[in-house]
Amino acid sequence: HPFFVHPCPHFDGAVMGVFPHRRDVDLADFRDALNAVDWADLGFVCDGRHLFAQRSLENAPLPDSFRRFLPDAA
Repeated sequence: HPFFVHPCPHFDGAVMGVFPHRRDVDLADFRDALNAVDWADLGFVCDGRHLFAQRSLENAPLPDSFRRFLPDAA
């Protein structure tokens, strides 16, 4: 599972942070939803490694179930 929640506010370029626009989003639910996506099927896995970049993740075709995390879904 490539996505996790951690309380550390300090990180570097080795970790890509995902910050929801809505403060009321349940981070554990968001993490679980991201980990439930078949990233290999979407072409984000090569030789067993997840290959995420900001732009590719931003434009990933996520399922409709992610609409509940959108800013206007509150």
